[in-house]
Amino acid sequence: MSSDKYPFTLLASPNDLPEYHPDLEDEISFIGKTLYISGMYQTAEKFGISRVDRNRHTYILGKSGMGKSYLLENLIRSDIESDYGVAVIDPHGDLVKNLLACIPEERILDTVYIDPANTEYSLAFNPFASVPMDMRQHVAQSLVEIFKKQFMSTWTPRIEHLFRFAALAMLEYEEGTLYGLLQLITDAKFRQKVVSSLQDEMTRRFFSVEFAGFSQKYDQEAITPLVNRLGEFFADPLLRKIFTNPENKIDVESILEDEKIFLLNTSKGLLGEKNSALLGSFFLTKIEQVAMARSKKEKEKRMPFYLYVDEFQNVATESFISLFSESRKYAINITIANQYLSQIPENLIDAVLGNTGIMIMFRLGGMDAKRIAMEFQPELHAYDFLNLGLGEFYIKMSFNGKTLRPFSARSLRITPPPYSQNVEKILENNKKMYHQTLKNEKVEELHKKSSEDKKKKKLPPPL
Repeated sequence: MSSDKYPFTLLASPNDLPEYHPDLEDEISFIGKTLYISGMYQTAEKFGISRVDRNRHTYILGKSGMGKSYLLENLIRSDIESDYGVAVIDPHGDLVKNLLACIPEERILDTVYIDPANTEYSLAFNPFASVPMDMRQHVAQSLVEIFKKQFMSTWTPRIEHLFRFAALAMLEYEEGTLYGLLQLITDAKFRQKVVSSLQDEMTRRFFSVEFAGFSQKYDQEAITPLVNRLGEFFADPLLRKIFTNPENKIDVESILEDEKIFLLNTSKGLLGEKNSALLGSFFLTKIEQVAMARSKKEKEKRMPFYLYVDEFQNVATESFISLFSESRKYAINITIANQYLSQIPENLIDAVLGNTGIMIMFRLGGMDAKRIAMEFQPELHAYDFLNLGLGEFYIKMSFNGKTLRPFSARSLRITPPPYSQNVEKILENNKKMYHQTLKNEKVEELHKKSSEDKKKKKLPPPL
């Protein structure tokens, strides 16, 4: 049913929709109010998504300025308030900055805030550090996919061949870094030092025999393009100061297993679109590595963790498709958002729509409306998605594993940040914990105590 006030179809909510009750706030993430009018009858019931069903992942799609960020913020604040582990990759920066003021006193020591644009202190993050031997091939493949996405049509089999072995060498080398990968290709003395330390026979042979015999043509087709792209990346002083340090102060395993809050600001306005995507991809690869390692843990010990990726198409690779489809069994609950389907490769669209249990659609463009309407048939048609107003959306979700029929809704308003007084404390703690060499045993002791207290506080819900 539509009306002059609502030029789109209004759909009544299902009878078994999880509705608001204050005792359920830890079990259900409340995101909106139902939107339905029939004669004198109107509904505006507050509803949410159960944590059990969020394990089936959430996809949020809609044009800019229609309310996606507010809905994301409500979801994340719900996770933080309920004491869950959260990671947010934000290519704009506004969302994670807002979230800093939503962190209670007891979670200050849990919070890892990454802002590479901060010039006051240096962050050391090394995606090559502490990768177990049985994960090195997988991580190398993920890194290949990241750079392949950067090169796009100019990527060649020769560049891939060179990059793969360079990545494997840096993963094995004790002080391997992204900057070291550039040195490995361009500096003969450094290359000799690295190769002499390698145990993997294939990697040693590549640099001792194959690389040494590269022709000038190979140099032009593989080495020069790779050096140019890495050089472009390291020309940014903000990124150079991060990736030249072999020390890794961002323990992603601890973030997931100790249920911390990880806020990554990869602002495209400050870093540029390519470098923003590259930085976000590196952290996503680390998260994927840790998530897959959960297969070695007993199922009941895999604590739920919530991963949010805004504008996910910028960092999504083939490995991300695998993470998206496999992460449910590792208790990694993923929420992704973006503006247009045309930003996403077709195989990734299929993976997202095929592996998402919760779809939230704000106002869409014409082509997207046609595609998404197919997922919401027979209740909705393409024109319905074209006319949604600010904060209005259609949702197709599950409750207790059962898929509900779609209905119309409106986002909850964002309440003022409740803990703005904690922002400076969080930033100061981050300087001590992640931007300087940790010599303060008291800081480490407090951090450990925070994690232990939280583990005692709750047990994982059923998956």
